[in-house]
Amino acid sequence: YRTLFYNYLADPSYPIVAQVDQFFLFGHPSNWQPATPRQDNWNQTLTLTGYTITRSAPNSAFEVTEPSDQHTQTARVELLWRMQTQTNQTYSAFVQLIDPQAQVLAQSDGWPADGFRPTNVLKPGEAVRDVRYLTWDLADPPGGLSLRIGLHDSQSNQPTKLADGQDFIIVPLEP
Repeated sequence: YRTLFYNYLADPSYPIVAQVDQFFLFGHPSNWQPATPRQDNWNQTLTLTGYTITRSAPNSAFEVTEPSDQHTQTARVELLWRMQTQTNQTYSAFVQLIDPQAQVLAQSDGWPADGFRPTNVLKPGEAVRDVRYLTWDLADPPGGLSLRIGLHDSQSNQPTKLADGQDFIIVPLEP
């Protein structure tokens, strides 16, 4: 069952309709598109074609009910990756929540699709949804929060470069 679940989670054609804690409701297969389209290509190997950010809220489509949620905020970040070329390397994706001074408040790091889709098994043209969770303290300053998104080699930890030579992109937490 775990493999089947991760197949649905990684497959962008099954939209996440609702989530309460670790319980997911997937919709009928569709042509799910991320809320914010992108075309960021790392090393001519993997392209971030977009992302969707959903913040948890009581009685919403994404809800976290743990007792600590009174003092924290959680965001679900859905990244849509498309493999460009076959590779033998395994890349890890990272998503960091940063404040205006670039201090990291929360981070998620690992192979795409919650660690179940290493890049060395993805085929050219294959798309995977990579769901990440970031939880931070509500006492942190509320304004100007951003996401830093990038890739690094899983073996050497060396950053993977974008076409413009940068190691990562920075996007606003709130569109």
